[in-house]
Amino acid sequence: MHTMEPINIEIACSRGFNKKSPNAELIKAIHQYLTEHKSLPKDYVFKVAYPNVESVTICNGLEEQNPRTDLRMFTYLLNDEASEEETIQQDGDEIQIANHWLLPTRDFHGMWESLIYEEDMKHELLSFVQTTMLFSQKKVNPNLIACNRLVGVTVGNII
Repeated sequence: MHTMEPINIEIACSRGFNKKSPNAELIKAIHQYLTEHKSLPKDYVFKVAYPNVESVTICNGLEEQNPRTDLRMFTYLLNDEASEEETIQQDGDEIQIANHWLLPTRDFHGMWESLIYEEDMKHELLSFVQTTMLFSQKKVNPNLIACNRLVGVTVGNII
């Protein structure tokens, strides 16, 4: 018997959203939207009328036969702070060499879906980031596990 995967849902929020308190009305609004649509493509984005919710994304697509009961929701707060510039001094001139953003940032919101890479590249990148976050949460000694913590997406390249 084939078991269905849960429906992964990302909820992008703005400042003022309290993800620690139960949001029964938000869950109800999302569930209602899902039951009104027979199928939705992967990375489908829609809006719900709920305070401080910017957008809702169906990550893995939705087919008519998918039960609407197994919802896995991930909320995150979009950062509104501007990037910080890193500069160096060279021959008396200050030269900008990098910009640093606190992620997730509103500046990049919605851009992930527009990136085109090899078939499994996005999945592998996400798996790598999730693994490094797990190492951090479990307080793994970075001297025991060697991993590059720099994950950067630039114009068409992954560093």
